[in-house]
Amino acid sequence: MTSARWVVFWLVLSIACRASAGIFAKLAALSSIGKSLFGLIWNPWFVAELAALAFQALAWTLVLRHRSVNRVYPFNSLVFMINLSAAHWLFNEMITPMHILGFVIITCGVLVMVTAPKEAEALHA
Repeated sequence: MTSARWVVFWLVLSIACRASAGIFAKLAALSSIGKSLFGLIWNPWFVAELAALAFQALAWTLVLRHRSVNRVYPFNSLVFMINLSAAHWLFNEMITPMHILGFVIITCGVLVMVTAPKEAEALHA
């Protein structure tokens, strides 16, 4: 695989791990044994959340080896959209028209930021 494909792979993995961590956190909150901190720490969903965050940090670091932060950070906004959809499908949380509007605005913002000419980066370097 070429370097560019590896960067895309690590970026997608980073986003997937971050989104998964949010879902695992909700599952941990819903299934915690008792109200104690100890009950939460030993909850398998909480452990899965920590593991997902650890993998996300590794993948993100590998992405940043090859790309500037201002080019790849906007993709982290996709986590909000993934978790909004997951909350609806997995937990029956309501999606309102304002959520949809936010979804569209975030998508447009990501597209604007990642399609900015590279010359703009050079001006600030």
